[in-house]
Order: sequence, then structure tokens, then C-alpha cells
Amino acid sequence: MKKLASILVLAALFSCSKKDWTGAKSVTNYLIRVVAVDNDGVESFTSISRVKSGKVVVEFETSEAVNVKEYKVEASSDGSHFTSIKTIAADIKLPDKIYRDTLELQ
Repeated sequence: MKKLASILVLAALFSCSKKDWTGAKSVTNYLIRVVAVDNDGVESFTSISRVKSGKVVVEFETSEAVNVKEYKVEASSDGSHFTSIKTIAADIKLPDKIYRDTLELQ
């Protein structure tokens, strides 16, 4: 069974706006967080920033990460209930590494 780390690696709140079929804009606020799976070390991080409507760049840096299997990127529109939107495999050969991924939110 996977042990989910209790350490919150990274979190940011931002808004995405989309147009519906009538051309009206709707805005959804998202909280994005990254948690380490099977984590024995403390992670440092940089930032999450929105690139353009519906897309975000998730970027974080690890420092002396030990026994981390993967990082789960999760999103929430209410700040309480999170859904996994991406799994990023940890690079066990490089404990000090910058991870970067562009995600599209639904």
C-alpha cells in the first residue's frame, strides 16, 4: 500500500476563466497542490503559475529527497476535496532536481 506523505510540498490558488457556448465567461478558482509519495525527506519548492486560460505550469525543486517514489499533482475547486490530475515519477538518481510540467484543467 502506498504511504502518502503528510508534507505539503507545494500549493497555489489561481483562477481560470472559460467561455461557454453563449460567449459568457465563467471563472473557476483552483487550489493546486503537490504531495510526495513514500517520502522520507523534506522537499523544497518554487512555484506554480498560470500560463494561459485553463493551463498551469507546475514547477517545484527537490532538495535531498530521499526514497520518494512519485509526486501527485492534485487540484481542488473548493479547497477541501482534491482530485489527482497528474503523477510525476521521482528521479531517484537526482535527489536535487527541478520538476516542471504543464497541465490543462477541465
